[in-house]
Amino acid sequence: MTYTANAPMDFKIANNIRELGGYVNKDGVSLKKHRLLRGGDLSLLTDNELSCLEDYGIRASIDLRSSMEKKSTDPFYDHNYLVYYAIPIEGSVDLKCKPKDLLYTLYIDILENHQDALRRELRIISGEDDGIIFHCSAGKDRTGLTAMLILAACDVCEEQIIADYAASGENNKEVTAKQLKQLEESGLKHIPVEIFESDPNTMRRTLDYLDERYDGPVNYMRAIGVTDEEIENIRKKMLEE
Repeated sequence: MTYTANAPMDFKIANNIRELGGYVNKDGVSLKKHRLLRGGDLSLLTDNELSCLEDYGIRASIDLRSSMEKKSTDPFYDHNYLVYYAIPIEGSVDLKCKPKDLLYTLYIDILENHQDALRRELRIISGEDDGIIFHCSAGKDRTGLTAMLILAACDVCEEQIIADYAASGENNKEVTAKQLKQLEESGLKHIPVEIFESDPNTMRRTLDYLDERYDGPVNYMRAIGVTDEEIENIRKKMLEE
């Protein structure tokens, strides 16, 4: 069976903003739409696009960017009736890693060394009644790990989780080309392109790590302090009855 990812929403500049709903889990149960979106930098949204998200049912934003990344403000910040949560995650990339290990080691660093932030994020998702968008700068790494945990909690199969993760590479293609050009023009050379990619095998290895160390993503969530009630609330939020 071939698994495909949800297409990004049709926004002019802001990219890789897409549904986490619409997938079908191992029991044939569909995940609800209008509940959770994943995305990249929201500061690029136009006022009209922000209104589109509101009309779609999104009332809260979880911003995973570090303070250094916040050159522009999340449009949910200081809004009269939208909720903004700042949960910065500053995972570090070890450029000394061998090829194809850069993002894998980053993800393990986040999973092992930023557990308080991940726990807080998952608790917010479990407790918010309205729709939420969670995002970082590219909507690929920190956002991808969050999406993986939520989909796993909803019993979505690994191949679908991997397909959802891998779609960011194509969705960010134009942005990545611009970023690489800007970095090279600023004097930074020999930047590993894999930092900008979303190789399916990277998520597959990350899932294998969680299976081997924690007996799966859901038990990882329990290990970092997410309660069974909160996991069940995420399932109720996302799964069709």
